[in-house]
Amino acid sequence: MKVNWPTPVSLPSTDEVVRQLAYCLRPSRQPREPESVYRALADHFALDARQRHVGRRTRSEPAWHNRVQTARKVLVAKGLMNDGPRGLWSLTDAGRAAADRWKNAEFGIPVDEGL
Repeated sequence: MKVNWPTPVSLPSTDEVVRQLAYCLRPSRQPREPESVYRALADHFALDARQRHVGRRTRSEPAWHNRVQTARKVLVAKGLMNDGPRGLWSLTDAGRAAADRWKNAEFGIPVDEGL
């Protein structure tokens, strides 16, 4: 029996989400719960309800959550985000510095490459 999946939705690229995830976590040294991060990033990207909630084909989770989790893995692998404790997300000091560099470069502010 063939299963008809819903039309795929367009989501921001992983690269876009990586940078915005760092910006989202940058203002606070306090860890944030993933659910609040999913919402904040979805708001930033102006995702509609379908984009926020459409499920993945292989798992019962929203594709949006998976995209953000993939971005998190990229930051963890680069040492820019802490890898625990479970359910609490925060940047490392290197992650804060990277977010500052990226933001400064985005606005044309000279970047101190020594960071």
